[in-house]
Amino acid sequence: MLAIPSPVARSSAPQLSTPEHGCLTARSLEPAEFPERHCPVGSPVVKAATTMTRKQDRAVRRKKSRSADQRQWTAAVARASRAWEHLTDEQRLVWNTEAKTRRTSGQRLFTGITARRFRDGQELQTGLPKPTLYSPTRVLKQLLITNRRGRITLKLELSSVPTARFTVWASRPCHRGLSVCDKCPRLGPLPPPQDRFSDITALYFQKHGAYIDKRGVQLAGKRIFVRIREEMDDRPRLYEPTWAVVPGPEGAGREVKKG
Repeated sequence: MLAIPSPVARSSAPQLSTPEHGCLTARSLEPAEFPERHCPVGSPVVKAATTMTRKQDRAVRRKKSRSADQRQWTAAVARASRAWEHLTDEQRLVWNTEAKTRRTSGQRLFTGITARRFRDGQELQTGLPKPTLYSPTRVLKQLLITNRRGRITLKLELSSVPTARFTVWASRPCHRGLSVCDKCPRLGPLPPPQDRFSDITALYFQKHGAYIDKRGVQLAGKRIFVRIREEMDDRPRLYEPTWAVVPGPEGAGREVKKG
């Protein structure tokens, strides 16, 4: 009776045949192909991977809070969108007809114009805004800054009392060597002038006061950039810029320059 040899136990892992090494298993190649899986917990590779993952997780979780201006604009857009629903069919037809000439929709045109009016404290206007003629006459003359015993005041001198709706924009206190500043956030509607002088002190410190106090900014010697802009219903006009340097106490050494 012939003895039949017992079958040789084979590994469950797939085998790879190479002319140099013969028959190899995939498990034998894993440490060489993926060395990071077999690194100890305290190795530099594991620490770097863990640190990168944590930084990515914090970046995803961290959300930048919306500013007061952004929340105000969102509320104005929502209010304008609700106002569109209360228009009559004839009023919506007028807006849709005008919107075709601007390659947009009537609702989008109405919402954009009405939201700007709501943001500036204006009343609802259901009809199309009347066209206004462009005037090249400059309204803003200069920015006047006084410093009386540390009390800073900012006033805008105007060439005439504006009859249209204007908004005022201003930068944070900048270094004196800076000649141009592109970051001038909106302060709000231009305050009514008295004797052609509009006091924007309250608007300015309401916008930038927290930044000045937090950073401990010394205002004397800083340059402040201010702009005004006429707000028309269909489109805004160009900015009228100016700037001035905050003088030392008691108003000594005041420097003013027209934009």
